[in-house]
Amino acid sequence: MRTTVFAILSVLISQLSWGEPVTIRFVDKSSEALTPVRVELLDEGNEPVIAENAIPISSDCALAPLPSWLAQPAKRSLLNPFTGTYQHYVDGVGRYELESGTYYLRAFKGTEYKVANREFVVSEHTTQFYVEVEQWSESAEESWVSSDVHLHIGRVSPDHDGNVTKWMAAEGLQISNLLQMGALTHFAAAPQYSFDDVRGLGSLLVPGQEHPRTHLLGHSLSLGATRAVDERSSYIQYDRTFRQVRSAGGISGFAHWGAGPSKDGIALNAHLGNVEILEVLGVGALYVDTWYELLNLGFEIAAVGGTDFPCLAGVPGRERTYIQVDKDLSREGMVDSLRQGRSFVTNGPMLSLSLEGQGIGARLELDKLDNLRLQGELGYDEDRDAMHVVELIHNGEVIRAWDVSSKLSPFQIDEGVSLSSSGWIALRAKGVKLGETLTTTFPAWMSAGFSHWMAGANAPEIEGLLQGGQERRSYAHTSPIYLDSTERPRPAADPSSWLTRLNNLERLLKEHNYQDALIWDWIPYSDGVSEDHLEANANQLLEQVSEARKDFVRRGVRQ
Repeated sequence: MRTTVFAILSVLISQLSWGEPVTIRFVDKSSEALTPVRVELLDEGNEPVIAENAIPISSDCALAPLPSWLAQPAKRSLLNPFTGTYQHYVDGVGRYELESGTYYLRAFKGTEYKVANREFVVSEHTTQFYVEVEQWSESAEESWVSSDVHLHIGRVSPDHDGNVTKWMAAEGLQISNLLQMGALTHFAAAPQYSFDDVRGLGSLLVPGQEHPRTHLLGHSLSLGATRAVDERSSYIQYDRTFRQVRSAGGISGFAHWGAGPSKDGIALNAHLGNVEILEVLGVGALYVDTWYELLNLGFEIAAVGGTDFPCLAGVPGRERTYIQVDKDLSREGMVDSLRQGRSFVTNGPMLSLSLEGQGIGARLELDKLDNLRLQGELGYDEDRDAMHVVELIHNGEVIRAWDVSSKLSPFQIDEGVSLSSSGWIALRAKGVKLGETLTTTFPAWMSAGFSHWMAGANAPEIEGLLQGGQERRSYAHTSPIYLDSTERPRPAADPSSWLTRLNNLERLLKEHNYQDALIWDWIPYSDGVSEDHLEANANQLLEQVSEARKDFVRRGVRQ
């Protein structure tokens, strides 16, 4: 993964006639073309200045009645919770009504571009500025494309496609998964007028869905299907939705780290091959316990990352998934590559990994597990991330760690490694974000719902996630490389926690103890289900529990 080291910000001031708005033109240094960006412009009193031609966006979640919630872009700026400032988007050119004085500008374009910083003075004769932004990472040359798999941005007509495409391009996203969202009572939040993909500005809008979505079995995540799937009568039977998503060309799994009630949904569906992706990075937090347990039991699941924008704090693409595609950028290529496990997740750093010349997602059959050639690279923007360590994970355990706190980007790995058993390996990188703290908190109802969601999860990485003023962390994690050797088979894994969840779910259904699963009246647009719905679907769920239990027992004794 080749990288350039530093960005150069050049600002050329043209002095023309007075009386016109000040125009700022943002140029990509490599192409010398105008490019969409996210802009922070502050005056001498640190008050935001928003371009009169700012791209319309949507940034509210659960603050308007359905069907208006997340239905269409309508705002001109958003509050970035990690900087505490209002920012806006422009399509390469911003027009501003500026009085004489000093201004402070920052221009952002996702995680692969350096942040352009400039202090400048406007006089009565100043009318135009040019600002260059420069890419520090060249992942596209290696067929890696960036995606946010979890965006709730509605489009109620084709008229919205142009602005949403520009918005996503300003965050450097090449694939934007726009998820229509629902619950038992509706499928109307962040509506997508069509499930056809939309191409423009070198990027792709791909509709998907977070539906079904309950606090009994978790929030599902389905990407890439050519049509929406709304199985309302059998809503709690997630497998029915997942099968239809797959038949429509899509791929499914679970959001929100697979924590809390998602583990019950995973327990019911993993043995059916329905859990092919898991969102392990979101809201600045990497939580991998559930994922590692599943990998150790022999499931092959790709890591994905996303923001859940605007329902959780952030900006689109702050957490993202990189997907390696062989063909042209397409919905089909995205799904196929995720199914092969060719992905890594990040909120800034870039990772690569290969074993014996085979990259992320590879399945290796090896005679020996000694002195295998391990190669990898960590690249990052040293102005935005201070990286501390790169770790080699084997079957969920750290077997090698490299201290990179005093190393410059890129840090490269090329050495021999011996492995004690078959299974899987991955690379993980950790550090801290520079110049970022979470400055805002979530509504009380959302904090309460989140605490319920994470109950029982051993998740120190995300404790206090909803509180402001905390240092934010940098993460990257590859999906696995899988390896099999008859010399050293994969060790048996312990399925007991999964069997316990299945037993508890079986007891809940047999005893009709539905209280915790019901629709909450204290949370807007509750993701609960009704007692009648559970009664109507209980027998089918009990059959799934029985079949899932057999599979977990088998996996627990497999060598």
